[in-house]
Amino acid sequence: MFRDLGLLHKGHVVEAKRATLVGEYLGTTARLVSKAFQDAMDGVLFIDEAHSLISDARHGGYGKEAIHTLVQRERAAAWLEATRRARSAGFGNARTVRGLLELMEARMAERYLHGGCRGGTPPSEYLPEDVPGPDAR
Repeated sequence: MFRDLGLLHKGHVVEAKRATLVGEYLGTTARLVSKAFQDAMDGVLFIDEAHSLISDARHGGYGKEAIHTLVQRERAAAWLEATRRARSAGFGNARTVRGLLELMEARMAERYLHGGCRGGTPPSEYLPEDVPGPDAR
């Protein structure tokens, strides 16, 4: 349906569960989430039993990392898509991604200067709020 409406190029569905997205060791969750997100690009990422990520996060598991990575990826993808649509003739992906990273680094630095390192997050790690909204340039 979404492909027929022109909202998605492929329209395929990738189903993921907590076990697909959450790693057993620190640092593996972001990689697993990124892979699922990439596999679902131009399609739909369906997260079965998504509530288990939230309950896992409440109990010290890596569900919180999975949620943060999903939000960060989604916001970055939305930003890139909005930029592509606004400047379709002059859209240079590498240049645009560098611009996105510069905006994210500026937001991360601002957060760090104001003591915004929360819950043991290293100051050099991006958080979802570091990704600007789609209309930021």
